[in-house]
Amino acid sequence: MLYELRHYKTTFAAATEFQTRFGLDLLPVLQDSGFDLVGAWTVEIGDGSSADLLWMLRWSNLSDRDAAYERVRSDPRNTDFREKNLPFLIASSTEILRPTDFSPLG
Repeated sequence: MLYELRHYKTTFAAATEFQTRFGLDLLPVLQDSGFDLVGAWTVEIGDGSSADLLWMLRWSNLSDRDAAYERVRSDPRNTDFREKNLPFLIASSTEILRPTDFSPLG
């Protein structure tokens, strides 16, 4: 099992709208494309320079991930979301994580 941690930094002014649109507009697209959302979080205490949205996905393997991303990229709902919301993003990052032998998520 692999986990993908995605971290989006947005402006404070756009944070609520971005998160609402993410949940209402993009999440159904991701789920329809085979994404398995483990959780989503905002940063309660952090560096204070941006509003952050973090979300974690679960994948059986990288091939399944690649196939799901191909499906989501070709979905017009994703294109629409990106066009409306990319201007709000300051930065984003992605990490693929493999649980340790002692991890409860292992």
